Amino acid sequence: MAIKLDMAKAYDRVKWNFLCLVLTKMGFSRTFVSWIFAYINSASFSFMVKGEACGWVLPNRGIRQGDPLSPYLFLIISEAFSNLISQAKVAGRLTGIRISRAAPVVTHLFSADDALLFNEASEEQALNFKMVLDQYCLASGQKVNFEKSSVFFSSNTPDQVRSDVCSIMGNIQEQKKIKHLGLPLSIGRSKKEIFKFVVDMADRRVSNWKANFLSMAGKEVLVKFVLNALPNYIIACYKLLVVVCDDLDRTISKFWWGSKEGG
Repeated sequence: MAIKLDMAKAYDRVKWNFLCLVLTKMGFSRTFVSWIFAYINSASFSFMVKGEACGWVLPNRGIRQGDPLSPYLFLIISEAFSNLISQAKVAGRLTGIRISRAAPVVTHLFSADDALLFNEASEEQALNFKMVLDQYCLASGQKVNFEKSSVFFSSNTPDQVRSDVCSIMGNIQEQKKIKHLGLPLSIGRSKKEIFKFVVDMADRRVSNWKANFLSMAGKEVLVKFVLNALPNYIIACYKLLVVVCDDLDRTISKFWWGSKEGG
């Protein structure tokens, strides 16, 4: 099974003392840790009431959203979660998965506040993983939003096992077609249906633009720098079908030559 975790207010819930402890454990000097603590401790907030700033709130946890340093600090927090999973794997409580017999065991993949976890689909493994997750959340202040999280099972997993695992993991929702970082994780037989979302993205953009009066120069800019750039991220990882590329070309042509909706 593959579990996609969604952390509720991930940046806002970070405990400052936990971050400093992890930095110290990783070998950073006391001076550097004190700088980081002074940086995150200097934040303050006020409320806008009728266009005026009123009052001040001094937080005691959380890192600033949008700050270029915050993603790196959160990755350090995630390193503690990664080590907990690795220790559980070494102790035999988590097994992970292999994509082939000679491949290494993979238990988790992290990207900033996105977490993708791999494990054997069984009640025992789900309980062990839930214990690791609870330990991490208690120490770091993080909280999993199980309503937005999802799990993907392999096709040979029995229905009873799926139901038990979802129940243990806080009634997490099972997804047949799971996405991670905007890309589909499972490719079935109908590849055209899987990558139809690329054409749908272009159609949504075009439908919004057709309501505006655009010159040919404006259309050219939108075609070159928006529509042609839409599939770049996807084709960096997957080879798109010719049919999907033809549908994209058809959408671009209709936008270029059509002067109104349906033209």
